[in-house]
Amino acid sequence: MGRTIHYLVEDDGQNHITDAEWQSIEELQEKYNTGHTWTCEQLSLERFSILPNWTAWEETGLRVGEVWRRVHAELEKPAGMQKLLDNGLIEVSKGGYRGSGYLMSGFTKVRDDEFNASLVVSFLTETSILAPGIRIKVHDEGDYLTCPVIIQNGRMEPDKLEILSQIAYWRQRLGEAPADQMDFWTDLIAKQRQFMDLDNPCPDQSVFIAQLI
Repeated sequence: MGRTIHYLVEDDGQNHITDAEWQSIEELQEKYNTGHTWTCEQLSLERFSILPNWTAWEETGLRVGEVWRRVHAELEKPAGMQKLLDNGLIEVSKGGYRGSGYLMSGFTKVRDDEFNASLVVSFLTETSILAPGIRIKVHDEGDYLTCPVIIQNGRMEPDKLEILSQIAYWRQRLGEAPADQMDFWTDLIAKQRQFMDLDNPCPDQSVFIAQLI
C-alpha cells in the first residue's frame, strides 16, 4: 500500500460540523489538490462514501471500470447524484471510507515525499480552523508526525489514548518479534513514551509534533 497518512473525525456526539463549514473545507481541499504537485495521491477527506450498487449494475453486463466511469460522469452533473440514488444505482454511507462511527475520514498515500506529508498536515490544520467543532485524529505511517495526534481549532497535541493503545500492542508483540528486530521494537516504544509527559497542546499550527523530538 505504501506509506499513508490517515485522518478521521469520530461521530462521538461531541464533534459537529455545519454544511457551510463543510463547503468551505471542500473548497480548501480543491485548492490544495489543484494548487500543489502530489507525487502519489491527493487529499481525500470525505463526509460520505459513494459506491456503485453492484446488484443493480449486474444486469447491464458492464465491466467494473465502465461502471465506475459512468458513475463518476453522472456525479459530475448538477443533479447526477440524486438521479443515481433514485434509480438505485449507488449506495451512500456516512463517514467517508471508514463508514459508520465517523463524521468524515480520508487518507493520502505520500510514500517518501515529506513535502506532501507537510501539505496534508497543513490542510488538516486549516480545516480544523474552518470547523472548530471537530477533533481530527491523524496517524502518519512514516516519520513526519512521530506519534498519532489530534488537531482542533489550529492546535495540535499528541493523541495519548491512541499512543497508550499502541504501546500496549507493541509490548504484547515484543515476545513474538525475531531477535534481530528486538532493538527496533524497544526503541519505538521508548520514543513513543516521551510524549506521555506532554500535557499541553502545541502553541499554534506552525509547530508540529515532528519538531518535538
